[in-house]
Amino acid sequence: DVDMNATHKILIYVDSTGCTSCRLQLQRWKAFIAEVDSVCDQSVQFLFYLTPKNVKEAYYITRRDDFTYPMCIDSKNEINARNHFPLEDLFHTFLLDADNRVQVIGNPIHNSAIRELYLKTICQ
Repeated sequence: DVDMNATHKILIYVDSTGCTSCRLQLQRWKAFIAEVDSVCDQSVQFLFYLTPKNVKEAYYITRRDDFTYPMCIDSKNEINARNHFPLEDLFHTFLLDADNRVQVIGNPIHNSAIRELYLKTICQ
């Protein structure tokens, strides 16, 4: 579901390189989403874009991890074609404001300093 009142969006892009499950880290995302929901009064929309090598594997991973948040399976990698993301995974997660302007770049589940910056920016 699209939250039209969201004050922030977190865009997560996972391409087809490497181990999809290892790169997605859905359990850690679920914990971060729960933390954002519990400590911030703001509405945050999480946008997962996945370009998997194997779509069936991606569906299996989401079921296995009981991940119920919407995920866009972008089999043609159109989001990357439009945005030209860097190769480094560090730069594939973005905190966006309500107007889709980038506020923070980095993955909050892999870096505690980035996590704190996300929370500070969202909860202000």
